[in-house]
Amino acid sequence: MGGILGMTLAALPQKVISRLLINDIGAVIPEAGLKRIKTYVGTDPTFNSHDEAVEACRGMLASFGPHTDEQFALLHKHYLVQRADDATKWTYHYDPHIVDAFKAAPDADVVLWPVFDAITCPTHVIRGADSDILQASVLAEMKTRGPKVTATEFAGIGHAPTLITQDQVDDCVKFFAQKSE
Repeated sequence: MGGILGMTLAALPQKVISRLLINDIGAVIPEAGLKRIKTYVGTDPTFNSHDEAVEACRGMLASFGPHTDEQFALLHKHYLVQRADDATKWTYHYDPHIVDAFKAAPDADVVLWPVFDAITCPTHVIRGADSDILQASVLAEMKTRGPKVTATEFAGIGHAPTLITQDQVDDCVKFFAQKSE
């Protein structure tokens, strides 16, 4: 959702965004990828222990790529919380109603080319090479229209790179350190 919000803000005539980094989302979001996300976003599971919750989280986030135990601990630290209704149980830390917008939308590709084409600021895209949300063909077209993005792909990662591995952090820092033309 952050990428969609970023593209929308960067497309505004007021130009409130001076540089845009998009993480594994593009001007077309395929129906198949959205259906996969619907299978877990908005669920409200209960786990009997922290260890059980960590294992479930590890499975759900497998497409985010390989992580050391230390990196994964950082991910699940922010992703898991004790349930408000039973502090002995664990659940995911997000609003389960986040899926309501997904459910209300028709089953179809989401096409954002008009928004993307209105972006004028320097834009860089990070893509997981195995992503089912940002297809390689869409990224190729994004390089030729709108802000004519630069991009980096990371092998062995689907949707979405977590931006905590050093190579991904370095890529982000490099983009934001560049001077605008």
